[in-house]
Amino acid sequence: MNVAVTARTFGRTLAGAMVAISVCMGATHAEVASYGSGLILRGTITDHDADVLDASLPHNGTLFLSSPGGILGAGLRIAQLANLRRASAVVVGNCASACSLPFFAATRRVVRPGARVGVHSSAKADGREDDETLATTARIVRMLADHGVPQTVVAGMMTATPDKMYWLNDQEFALLGATQVNTTTAAAASCTGWRIEAPAGFGRIRSAPSLSAPVVERVANGSRIESCSESRTDARGVVWHNVTASYRGEAGQQLEARGWVSGLILAR
Repeated sequence: MNVAVTARTFGRTLAGAMVAISVCMGATHAEVASYGSGLILRGTITDHDADVLDASLPHNGTLFLSSPGGILGAGLRIAQLANLRRASAVVVGNCASACSLPFFAATRRVVRPGARVGVHSSAKADGREDDETLATTARIVRMLADHGVPQTVVAGMMTATPDKMYWLNDQEFALLGATQVNTTTAAAASCTGWRIEAPAGFGRIRSAPSLSAPVVERVANGSRIESCSESRTDARGVVWHNVTASYRGEAGQQLEARGWVSGLILAR
C-alpha cells in the first residue's frame, strides 16, 4: 500500500505545532550531508535541519534517515518537503519519533538491514505530557490513520509514552509498501558482498562499533565486504557491522582489513 500523505494535509493539520515529539533532545541540531546519491539526516532534528533540506532536497531526491527524533514542527516540515518533492526515504539506522514523519510521507520507502522505525506520543521538551501534547498526538494519529498507516502503528503511537517507543514490525512495513533490503535477524549476513561507498571517497574500519573508536584501516570506495559476522546499533541509531573488507594497498596488492564499519557507508 502506498501512503499518499499530501503536504497540504500535513500543513493544515498541524501548522505551527512546535512541541517536541521526542525526549531525546540535544543542544545541537542534526547533521544534513551529502550521502551517495542523496542527502542524509542524522542526529536530533531541529528547525535548522528543515531549513537546510528546504534549500537542498531536490525533486525526486533520496533522503536517508538515522535520527532519534527532535522537534515535531521540524519533523512535520521535513515530511511536507519529502511528500511535495516526491522524495524517497531510506532508513539506515534508528528513525524514531519525529523522524518517522518523513518516512510515512515519502513516496517510496526503503528499510536497510538492522534499521528500525519507531513512534510514540508527543511531549514537551522536558518530556512532560499535558493537554496540548495529548491533543497534538490525537491529531497526528487521525492524520496518519486517514492516509493508510496501519492501525497497529496508530495504536502504538497512542499507547507508547514519551519515554517508550513502539517499533514497526515486518508486517507493518509490508502494509506501508516499504522495501526491506533484508530482515533485522539477517542483518549481519546481508552485508556480505556489499561495497564501501562513503561521501569522503574512503571508509574507516574501526576497532569497535563507535565513531570514537580507533581507526584500524582506511579503505577506498569500491572495496568489497568479504564477510559480515555481527551487527550492532549504537546510541545514535547507527547500525555497525563487524566485517572483513578486501582492498588494494598503495602498491596495488590485495589486502584485508577486519573491524567495524558503519552501515551508513555501505551499499550494494
